[in-house]
Amino acid sequence: MLEVEITQQRSIHTTKWEIILGMSLYQVIKLLKQNDDQIKSVVLVYNDKDPLSADYTLNLSNDSILLHFDSITQRLKLIELYDLKKVKLKYFGNCFNSPQIVPTIENINEIFGPTRPGDYNRESQSFLMHFPGLTFFFNQIGPQVETKPMNGRTLKSSNDKPGSLEETAEAIRSRGGQCIPVCVNHENESEIEALFERITKEQDGRLDILVNNAYKGVERLLMTSGKPFWEVEPDMFDEINNVGLRNHYYCAVYAARLMVPRKQGLIVFISSPGGLRYLFNVAYGVGKAACDRMASDTAVELRKHNVASISLWPAGVGTDTIQASEYNAGFLKMLQKFDKPESAEYAGLIIAHLAQNPSLMQYSGKIVTTADYGATYSIPDIDGQYPTNIRSFSFLIKQVPSLSWLSGWIPGFLKVPYWLWHQASNKF
Repeated sequence: MLEVEITQQRSIHTTKWEIILGMSLYQVIKLLKQNDDQIKSVVLVYNDKDPLSADYTLNLSNDSILLHFDSITQRLKLIELYDLKKVKLKYFGNCFNSPQIVPTIENINEIFGPTRPGDYNRESQSFLMHFPGLTFFFNQIGPQVETKPMNGRTLKSSNDKPGSLEETAEAIRSRGGQCIPVCVNHENESEIEALFERITKEQDGRLDILVNNAYKGVERLLMTSGKPFWEVEPDMFDEINNVGLRNHYYCAVYAARLMVPRKQGLIVFISSPGGLRYLFNVAYGVGKAACDRMASDTAVELRKHNVASISLWPAGVGTDTIQASEYNAGFLKMLQKFDKPESAEYAGLIIAHLAQNPSLMQYSGKIVTTADYGATYSIPDIDGQYPTNIRSFSFLIKQVPSLSWLSGWIPGFLKVPYWLWHQASNKF
């Protein structure tokens, strides 16, 4: 059985060859001929009457791999895997299928992350699950897939993954609010633009607050935490920062186009101390530092239009995704160092207050920590308590095992000044 490694958004490869998205039809055919000891059967399919009307495909039938080429450019645009019993697939060196164990749609979603809605065929009960440059075909999976679009946050809830869009929307409605859940693939520029076009149309061009908190790659971040960057595949940077940084810029652009004409609005970038000092890995820290800078620089250009841009730092937060991950041991251990971690709702309480604060523009362009702002304006968490402040001496000294016993003797109100805190950052 052929053993193939998948590199998402790039290629499939073995130890002898690699088929890369964007390769020409000629290059791929030549490569397959050179490796006919591994690839036993290849069938070229195209419309001989109208060659430009449909994709050219190379069917590696023994291995259930279908390669789709654009009919005009004849460049590889999609790799389809259609029978997961016939080929052994690996991702980051880990095999996730065999002739006896075929992964489910949920398994693929766990491995590769959120995807855009696939194509369900009611008649054949088959489902195409799409990722950029990669598609999985599932046959006879049953009609339940119709209600399971997987896009960022899933629209419907599942038994083991809380926090779906519908659950969140219901929580808002139960408190008297209004919510319209929308599935958006934040790696897809056209879907991002379509979201803001919908807001423009349905809300008469009004957008009061944008919170940039979409993120991809949490599972992989937890899996690779502690590994040096050269031991991790370089596409780690894109997986973390395409959604967690690049997407934030796109959203900020479209949000500003709605806010500037109305001379009001608030853009929030959810960041972390990882933008100041090393945390988790290189890709994470670079992304968070860039979020802080994006908030600062956008604020410069937005200030004269009375639109605020802020970088918000929550402290220790045990989100649904982290709590459910099997690789979360290290993070949960770190979370235990906080006497009072933040709830997932606390940042929302802070943002809601910021948006109504007459002094909002004083915070524009700055980093705001949830704990400091909450203490300043007497905003407790949902349990009535105040979260641990990462600037407090008692918290910081607890991170030093030999001195942790002193933390109980240091008053909680004693904090490291911001000017001293800044000395921990990169500097000349």
